[in-house]
Order: sequence, then structure tokens, then C-alpha cells
Amino acid sequence: MELIDISQALEPGMVKYQSLNDFSVEWQRHYSLGSRMALSTISMPSHLGTHIDAPFHFIEGGKKTDGIGLEKLCGEAQLIDGRGEASLDRSFFEALAIRAPRILIKTDNTEKLKTGADFDNVYITAAACECLADRGVVLVGFDFFNLDKRGDKSRAAHLALLSREVVILEGLMLDSVLPGNYELFCLPLKVKDLEGAPCRAVLRRVN
Repeated sequence: MELIDISQALEPGMVKYQSLNDFSVEWQRHYSLGSRMALSTISMPSHLGTHIDAPFHFIEGGKKTDGIGLEKLCGEAQLIDGRGEASLDRSFFEALAIRAPRILIKTDNTEKLKTGADFDNVYITAAACECLADRGVVLVGFDFFNLDKRGDKSRAAHLALLSREVVILEGLMLDSVLPGNYELFCLPLKVKDLEGAPCRAVLRRVN
């Protein structure tokens, strides 16, 4: 079975949203320190790299990550090609045949992220998010750390999905993945009472 890893590697100095702290590793035990074993402590924001957003991220009283069922996070997925678009509006999705309850979106963000995260990202409008939720989509995956336009504090796209308990999967690495039908396996860390959680996300191609 061939699996395609669409997760970012967590490492110091990794590409990230500017407001987030960096990933760090501290060795409590290490062979180079004279120990006969290796033991590390890691520190990172919950929204660093590939991660999910739960409703509690922007909705007080909303569901938290450990309350999201695995059936939403794993299963049939469709990768859509949004390259060449500065933003994705309702009309973009209305013109598509949505065939899966989990939608992953590849945009020009995928290439831009190779040189850093300091650019005006391709984003999804709130109306587009409402369209996806109306079509029964339970998870939206994106190749950037934010669905909304950089600097937009309304969080309209996030709220349009999270208010309907649609999971947001951000920070996907889709550069080597072709549009089409897949099976998604998205497994966030099982931490109690968080608004977001890092995850390992992989795809299996479905003919």
C-alpha cells in the first residue's frame, strides 16, 4: 500500500506563520552529553506545521480537538486544484463536482511556501466555506496556515466552517500530490481540551 505523507516535518527554523513561536528541542539526555541514552523535550505551538483547528479555536464553548471523532478525520477525500487563483470564492466550488466529504485544496501557496511564509496567501472566502458546508463537507484541508486572507481579523472563513463543526486541516504539503480521489488518514495528537493539535496526515490514492 503506497501512502503519501502530506505533513510538514517539525524542526527548528521550519517555515511557519510569523506570529508563532519556533519549534524547539532540548536534550535531557544524549550520548554527546555522556549519557547512555537519548531523551528529548520538545516545545511548539499547537498550530505549528500540519494541524487541525477545532471550533474552540474561535468559538467560546465550541468543541475541542479531543471531541472530534476520528470518522471525520479519516476516510474518502478529494484533492482539488486551485492553482492560478488569488482567492477561492463560492463560484469556484459551485463549478466543481464535489464527490467526497473531505476536501483538500492545492493552491499556489504550495509553491510559495518553499521560500518562506511571508507572502499574501491564496485564501478561501466565507461564502465558499458556506458552500462546502452546505454540500456536506466535514473537513477542509488547505496548503497554508490560515484559510483567511493574511491580516483579515474577521476570521470569516474559519467561522463559517467551525460554526458548522467542519474540521479545518491546515499546513498541508501538497507539492507532489496530483488532484484526484484519495483516502485520508489524519490523526491529531490526543491532548485534552485544546483548540488545535498537530497531526500526521497521509493519503492513499484511490483509482
